[in-house]
Amino acid sequence: MADYYDLLGVSRDADPETLKRSYRRLARQYHPDVNKDPGAEDKFKEIGQAYEVLSDPQTRARYDQFGEAGLGGGGMPDMGDMGGFADLFETFFSGFGGAQQGGGGQRRRGPRQGDDLRLDLTISFQEAVFGIEKEVQIRHLETCTTCKGSGAKAGSGPTTCSTCSGQGQVRRATRTPFGSFTQVAPCPTCEGSGQVIADPCNACGGQGLQQVRKKLRINIPAGVDSGTRLRVANEGNAGQRGGPAGDLYVFLTVQSHPSLRRDGINIHAEVTINYLQAILGDTIEVDTVDGPAPLEIPAGIEDEELLSVPGRLDAVVRVRADSHAWLTREERDLSYDLPLSITEATLGATVDAPLPTGGSVSLKIPAGTASGKKMRIAGKGMPAFNGRPAGDLFVVVQIVPPRDPSEMTKSLLREIAGQIENPRARIAHLRG
Repeated sequence: MADYYDLLGVSRDADPETLKRSYRRLARQYHPDVNKDPGAEDKFKEIGQAYEVLSDPQTRARYDQFGEAGLGGGGMPDMGDMGGFADLFETFFSGFGGAQQGGGGQRRRGPRQGDDLRLDLTISFQEAVFGIEKEVQIRHLETCTTCKGSGAKAGSGPTTCSTCSGQGQVRRATRTPFGSFTQVAPCPTCEGSGQVIADPCNACGGQGLQQVRKKLRINIPAGVDSGTRLRVANEGNAGQRGGPAGDLYVFLTVQSHPSLRRDGINIHAEVTINYLQAILGDTIEVDTVDGPAPLEIPAGIEDEELLSVPGRLDAVVRVRADSHAWLTREERDLSYDLPLSITEATLGATVDAPLPTGGSVSLKIPAGTASGKKMRIAGKGMPAFNGRPAGDLFVVVQIVPPRDPSEMTKSLLREIAGQIENPRARIAHLRG
């Protein structure tokens, strides 16, 4: 990762206020809900990590001295934990008497920072939107109240380790083809502290720490989402030998809502309206995070149109138009089947064609109209909407034969059939 100061665009002597201003500016610039460029989300995370380190005086000091290597264990890397390399380092310097006072084991004798803890917390959709103060219960290590962290019974105290004579380290000679070397290692008896507890505290077993249950009130800010991490300083495990406590990290999971959905900073709802509402417009009631709210459906609205709810910032409603029993929609145009009798189709007629909005319009049917013919009624489809012109209404002729014709009707039809051209005669040549 790039240098944290470079990520935030500040100098190494920047004061806390300058850091905060720069972080807020960059966070707004690269927030995934605002910046859709590839890599913006990764940049946003890097900026957050940089500010988290540099805004804390202790972690900033470690970063200034050791870089990212100083952030892993809460202090300077312990050479005593580096295996063979540290042993070799100690071997060379011990052979010359240069490590009598400052070996790797000595570093273990000072205060040690406590471990960080993690708490997974599930909150409701409403709590995530508006924020809330939640009471949680955790188990962590605190300094023993009986021995005050010393690990020893009252009236006693740590004694010098007899194995290492209080040095916290032991030396052993190693013969090699290059000569004899003295190797330094942490004392196995006192684990590098140089002291042992001869009469341990009964409450903590000599550890100086005891596990306790504790209630905390966590302030959850408005607008959090699943995956948000909150840091509660100094509520992790207590440190040993007077070291600082670790931190508590709260990882949030937000429950889903039965009718609302979150998209970045916007809250989406979905409603279904019927065809007449889509054509004529209407005022309906929709759910929002603040409760039910009126929503005006403009006449001629498109299917899947997004509407904002007045007075409800960040509330967006997706409108779906339900299917209709006899109307079909294609973009701005509407169509339906218009039944005609054989007589009307053959001789021609003027019929009343129903309009979707109510009422009807006179439609002239030319003589000899065939079934399936589509006739256009201009401007009677979906009304104009958002600068888009009104659509057209199309009626599709469907010739309906008489139901249960009488003997007289049948006789007349047979007589007519003999007088008119057989339509299949036009394709008779295909048989040959």
